[in-house]
Amino acid sequence: MRLLQKSLTNEIEYKKNKEVKLEMAVDNLYRRWVLVFDIVLKAGTKIPANPKFNDYLNLIKKIIVYHDGGKTRVNYSAVDRFYVDLFKHGVHPVKQGLAIPSANGTTTMRHTIVIDFARNKKILSDFSALLDAPKSKSVSLGIEWGDITDIFGTVNDGDIDTATTCRISVHEAYDDGSDGLSLSEVRKNLVFIKEEVSEHTINKEYASYDADMLETKILPVNSTMLSQCFFAKKNITDDNPTFSDSVIEQIKIQNVEGAGENIINDYWHNIVDPTKLDYGLKTLPPGILFIDWLDQRQRGLTISESDALKVRILTSAPETDKNNAMRIYSEFVTADT
Repeated sequence: MRLLQKSLTNEIEYKKNKEVKLEMAVDNLYRRWVLVFDIVLKAGTKIPANPKFNDYLNLIKKIIVYHDGGKTRVNYSAVDRFYVDLFKHGVHPVKQGLAIPSANGTTTMRHTIVIDFARNKKILSDFSALLDAPKSKSVSLGIEWGDITDIFGTVNDGDIDTATTCRISVHEAYDDGSDGLSLSEVRKNLVFIKEEVSEHTINKEYASYDADMLETKILPVNSTMLSQCFFAKKNITDDNPTFSDSVIEQIKIQNVEGAGENIINDYWHNIVDPTKLDYGLKTLPPGILFIDWLDQRQRGLTISESDALKVRILTSAPETDKNNAMRIYSEFVTADT
């Protein structure tokens, strides 16, 4: 098996508050896609000096990989991907500082996001979880765009220029018969890794695990969880929602089987604070908890048909507003569905 890296001639153009799809070729298997976003900001006379939290990343609301006529393999936002990469690679991904255009001027921000179809994303020769495009028959990439208010809030008269695009470079794996690893062998051992995000509103104070708790099950069953990232979001209906460590006081994660086995049952800070040491980070943004479920033998957390991961939380006593949420990114091996 060999890898071929090439740029696609077609791009995904910006469409205000719309999802734009690009049909991908189905000739070979995909190892990864590199998405290069050129975001062109066009100012009026009332662009605020201080952008919103996560600024221009908020413009890229969803990145979706479709296959087999509408099934999804990847579904997350640029913000989700940015912070997950922080933990997976131990450093901040490259992100430009937001250049505020002068009145009636323009500025271009460039941001790169990599979609990896692999279990070990650091090794390009890992062919264990390729996207089998010929088998899928149809593969497409969808980008759901926002608008200028997602970057600067409602008090502005700027816009996103129509020159804003997403360019794509792909790494295709193909069988050249040179190293003894055949396409049929690769296909026989392929696993299907899915990445998706769910969001759960925290609309009241949760003071007791037993009597009054926010509870959500993470599906599907009969899969293996590889990693998860929990985002505690504050003021989600305001003009500038943020991540915050004050939203959740305690978190319990159970592998539900019979009475339920506790895997994690601790204060939010007790789990989050050591993360800087675990991943060699100088700083850590607030309101983010990352869990790597892989053990020393690189096996994830198995969820059988009778089990499901259940998340329960207690909210902090001072946090009484009803305007928060818990967003959960999950990466797991599952059946090709």
